[in-house]
Amino acid sequence: MDQKNFVKLKMKDSLKKFLPKAVINCLRKTQNFFYSHRKFDYNKAQQYELEGQIYFLETNREIVNNYFEVFEESKRNNQFNDHGLIDFFGSEEKWRNFCLDIRDREKICLEIGSGPMGIIARWFWAKNKILVEPLLNEYKKTSLKLFGKTFLTDDIKLYSQKAEIFIKDFDNKIDGCIVSTNALDHSEDPLKILQNISKYAKKGCRFIFWSTLYYPYGYNEGHRNIVKTREEFEKILEDLGFVIEAVVPREFLPNDGNLIYGCIAVKV
Repeated sequence: MDQKNFVKLKMKDSLKKFLPKAVINCLRKTQNFFYSHRKFDYNKAQQYELEGQIYFLETNREIVNNYFEVFEESKRNNQFNDHGLIDFFGSEEKWRNFCLDIRDREKICLEIGSGPMGIIARWFWAKNKILVEPLLNEYKKTSLKLFGKTFLTDDIKLYSQKAEIFIKDFDNKIDGCIVSTNALDHSEDPLKILQNISKYAKKGCRFIFWSTLYYPYGYNEGHRNIVKTREEFEKILEDLGFVIEAVVPREFLPNDGNLIYGCIAVKV
């Protein structure tokens, strides 16, 4: 990241520390109101995401190093590190059974919009992993530069491309799970991505999802609305051949005043 953008993000952090929360929220809503009346710009959204993620890696090295340590410890002890997904599944037993099924049957797992560390990239028990993320190359290069290692390793099939581009090799091939968290609201065509996910998923494949669906106070240059209600989104999943197994309780998702939704669905 260049010095100009680093200083800009650092200033944002400083404002959060010294200004009252109510003032910050007012400023954010005003800014987002003006942004949301512009046409969504995918390239700007990707630049926003890249700068934000690199800033996180550069300024939270202790946290990231802890991710690496937990990953190695989990491998040594053969533990299914959950990354908060126990809350999605509702119980440790359900989560463990899911992991054992992935491991023992060597099922294929795909993540859409993984960011610099991913979720399934840290599933050491999953033998067949695929990541689709347009900024993968930049994230991998930055991680290697800062930490000398990366979660985006050579045993994972990495596709540094837009998720809107259909990959024929995945057609009806993903039998384990497809994961997409905090990604669709950064994309150019969320519905197209969901359609691709439906085509990739074999019968019985699980879809693990959460995202902001709607920004009632407007959104900034890195985000977009998907739908206005949870019911609209669930209808889209149903039309694409998924049945919702569980809705993630609201307390396990970010609380920022926007419509955020998470679920586990299964392809039927």
